[in-house]
Amino acid sequence: MSTIDSLLAQLEEAATKAEFSVRYQLSGQLQRLARSIATPRQLMQHYGYTYTEQVAARIAADLGLFTILTQSKDPLTTDEIATKSGGDPTLVDRVLRHLASTYTIAEIGESVFAANEATHSLASLPGEGNIMFGFDFLNKAFQQLPAFLKENGYKNPNQALDTAFHQAFDTKLQFFQFFQQDKDAIRYFHASLTAFKSPIEWTAAIPLAEKLREADENAPLFVDVGGGHGNQCMAFRKATKESFSGRVVSQDLPETLAEAPKHENIEMMAQDFFQKQQIQDHEDIRQCLHDLPDEGAKQVLKQIRDAMSPQSVLLIDELVLPDTGASPFAMQLDFTMMAVLGSTERTVSNWRSLLGEIGLVITQVYRYDPELEYSILEAVAARE
Repeated sequence: MSTIDSLLAQLEEAATKAEFSVRYQLSGQLQRLARSIATPRQLMQHYGYTYTEQVAARIAADLGLFTILTQSKDPLTTDEIATKSGGDPTLVDRVLRHLASTYTIAEIGESVFAANEATHSLASLPGEGNIMFGFDFLNKAFQQLPAFLKENGYKNPNQALDTAFHQAFDTKLQFFQFFQQDKDAIRYFHASLTAFKSPIEWTAAIPLAEKLREADENAPLFVDVGGGHGNQCMAFRKATKESFSGRVVSQDLPETLAEAPKHENIEMMAQDFFQKQQIQDHEDIRQCLHDLPDEGAKQVLKQIRDAMSPQSVLLIDELVLPDTGASPFAMQLDFTMMAVLGSTERTVSNWRSLLGEIGLVITQVYRYDPELEYSILEAVAARE
């Protein structure tokens, strides 16, 4: 065995036993190494043909190939997989070979395949959601983005209703409104998001007991603006219920609240975050400001700021880009915001500037998930 083969074997063995955080760091380092040692031909191959990986995965998802492989305890032949999927054996074999070439499934022998860890991930609901929603919705917007930018003189997109997505789908509807007309799209979208839910609760990163020590029991303790189904309120209540019993409120649009489950000790309140805030003197958290271009974000933040007292604290839960060395995932999301919402992911400097324009000051940044670059920005009203 050569020195390189020996090193690779040791690395693979160590990686399989490592925690996910170590594997995440190692994977990123190996990606950088792979790019630095790639030959010119491999580089051209990457930029010319990598998209076929998503095509193969989309076809595989339609045929149920990932599920078929994960449900079998033993390797399966192409003919067996074709029979189960209903696809032509020759076509199914070509798709399987492509998946095996990218290590998405295991190739055991000639036309014999089995599931590996990647297969199990893609057979899951989050895996299927990312394949389907990404291919059917996001990729069409990405393909339109170069032409859209050229047509607009390469100006940075900042209009929520004039994006590459709108050109690709020939619609005037906002991105979320558009795909909510399609039940499958809604299902795939929500499933895809669960893949990027942090395993770390944001409440563990903030000294909530210290922040709430002098909280007024008669005032709202916590209000989640744009709180969806109340998950962040649940996390807050779980972290503070033994010490603090003030009101906890989740706000969102009526149609969102209609689908939300009922939570004990959490109020569900209809609120358009572009309109005047109903609750005065409160703490807030907002998780989707990256969906909004700067002007829209400032409009929402201004409504919150106007409702804040000198004692109020605003918590903004977002992916926060580092000033240098952003991860591929972070920049993929940034391009997603650009293509479908005319928005952007922001650095701490960007946030300071944006909040400063409407009279808010960042007092602390709590980075609670380094892998996904999620952070809590703590802000208060600027002193006049």
